[in-house]
Amino acid sequence: NTKRSISGGGTKTLIDTIIRYYHHSRFGSHWGTKRTFHMIRKYFYWGNMFNNIKDKIGSCIVCLTTKTEKTKPKGKLSSTTDSRVGQTLYLDTAGPLPQSSGYKHILIAVDGFSR
Repeated sequence: NTKRSISGGGTKTLIDTIIRYYHHSRFGSHWGTKRTFHMIRKYFYWGNMFNNIKDKIGSCIVCLTTKTEKTKPKGKLSSTTDSRVGQTLYLDTAGPLPQSSGYKHILIAVDGFSR
């Protein structure tokens, strides 16, 4: 396989045509960004290729209206009214962060009464 480098005049139109072919046709069948990218890069190369494909697929009406959301559902929001210190303790972690004294994560603790 020989990759074809794309550059010069008419580049945007050619790139849009290639992405549309690999994403919209029966051949592509509305694959996601990574799968479309891997297939296209077997045959073509251009600068900022992954981001071009990601942007084009991110605006695909068919994908936007038919693909299911793969993120976890948001948690239920609620509030509490604590009447004393120590009644509720909220814990969370953050990291990885740049290492300091051998540690990369931090534990965050907040008392519900003081927040």
